[in-house]
Amino acid sequence: GINAEYGGGGGALPTGSVTATVTSVSSAQLMVQESGVDSGQVSIIREADQVVTEQVYIHTKMMIVDDRIVIIGSANINDRSMNGDRDSEIAAFVENETLVDGVMNGAPYKVGPFALSLRRRLFAHYLGLQQTDPRLDDPISDKTYRQLFKSTADKNTEIYTSAFTYMPENTLTIADLQKRKENGEKLKPECAHMLRGLRGYLVNFPLNFLQADHELLSPAVTSVEYLVPKHVFL
Repeated sequence: GINAEYGGGGGALPTGSVTATVTSVSSAQLMVQESGVDSGQVSIIREADQVVTEQVYIHTKMMIVDDRIVIIGSANINDRSMNGDRDSEIAAFVENETLVDGVMNGAPYKVGPFALSLRRRLFAHYLGLQQTDPRLDDPISDKTYRQLFKSTADKNTEIYTSAFTYMPENTLTIADLQKRKENGEKLKPECAHMLRGLRGYLVNFPLNFLQADHELLSPAVTSVEYLVPKHVFL
């Protein structure tokens, strides 16, 4: 397992040091974030034979519009969901009747209490912050994007790609991956220590991963996919 060790006074946590064993680093992070403790007080310590990383596909069906409207459900905007005679679907539309003061792109703006609280909770989860952090007030300002979302994703991506050999990167090619495999590259000894710097769950998506190998990855001439323009696969 992985030990998530935290200590110090304040909040709901007792003074001193408390250790809990979980199954992964991400689980340890989640446990700490939900406890309300400052992640700067946290040490994630490897106890298993090897620290591992997982690939997780996010399939979400929720939309928060302008901190006023929330749509949560399984329905897609297509015939399968909307005709009423195929998939069983359900969706909830939430809009507060009473609005409160908020901020949108640096200007005062009236928002719905439910949409605002849900959006702040999700942002805090993604970014590894407390829900009360004032930096979460404005969801669309350039400052929020660059200093919170982009900087968090950049730092986490740097940590992951430094700690793990086979993390997808924009500059990697098939030849690079094959070489690493032949050389038997494994986790760096300091991997567990490096992962302590992670905050939240955001990383950059490597849009150009294996782009240099697009000819090698092109569909065979005899396949149906060959008829589709190549840029669809890049």
